[in-house]
Amino acid sequence: MLPIFRPIKTADLQNIARVFVASLNQRHLETGLAPIVDLSDETAWNTMWEAERRPLFEHVSAHAAVGWLAEDDGEVLGYARSIQRDDVCQLTDFFVLPGRQHAGLGRELLSRAFEQVESPSRLILANSNPAALSRYMRAGVYPMCTIFDFERKARPVSVETDLEVGSLPSEAEELEALNQIDKSLLGYTRPQEHTWLAEQRSRLMFFRNGTPAGYGYAGRWSGPLAALDDNDMPAIMAQIETNAAKSDATFGVMVPLANRTAMTYLIDQGFHLDTGHTMYFMADFTPPGLDRYILSMPGFFT
Repeated sequence: MLPIFRPIKTADLQNIARVFVASLNQRHLETGLAPIVDLSDETAWNTMWEAERRPLFEHVSAHAAVGWLAEDDGEVLGYARSIQRDDVCQLTDFFVLPGRQHAGLGRELLSRAFEQVESPSRLILANSNPAALSRYMRAGVYPMCTIFDFERKARPVSVETDLEVGSLPSEAEELEALNQIDKSLLGYTRPQEHTWLAEQRSRLMFFRNGTPAGYGYAGRWSGPLAALDDNDMPAIMAQIETNAAKSDATFGVMVPLANRTAMTYLIDQGFHLDTGHTMYFMADFTPPGLDRYILSMPGFFT
């Protein structure tokens, strides 16, 4: 029976999340890592879904530009979604069940959810799957920068700085400051993500002489972190890690290799480099400030 392609509905979210986890489990096995959850254990899966995946999948779905899935007799075989932020279309997630990747499903899903979206610029945070990387490059999106994961058990850290942690008088003013920082570093704004991140994580705004100089998010997952001056990145990372240490959490960050200041700091601090989760910032444009930016974890959007 030929697969059916249709737009993703709200009722599909848990099923497409299972495809995502099955694909990630397979990638973990190929690189010598343990699966993130046993999908045959419904209790373990439902716990992960409610605590970690549901908020993220609902957010992306609510603000997606396009989302398509492929199914066969009611079974979801694969899916792809993208978001539109200013003039940039970003592919957020694109996964096909292990064993079904070579049936043309991926090509069709990518075409519907990404290649056919009319947008001046395009962006993908891609894992190191060779087949997917080749498919993206055939679509005209090329690696701009490698992304490494660094992590350790969070601890209180102090870095000398003249930055001050604070907030602006209103949420609207703070959101405008965040948009201005993002426009300066990424070349586009994403107020939808900042609104959602503030609900899921602790946001810290950093100021110098009363002027916004950067921001960072801490929580179960950390990021994004941004600094208008790259010399401020260590102080921002230290404060975000200190915040994470209050809940005895693991502190991890996804760092573009262009951000030499952040990488030097993390290596000097003794962070563990996790090469099993290497990703690539792929785009058909050049963001102006990846040297002063750390991505949001997990890597669905920048």
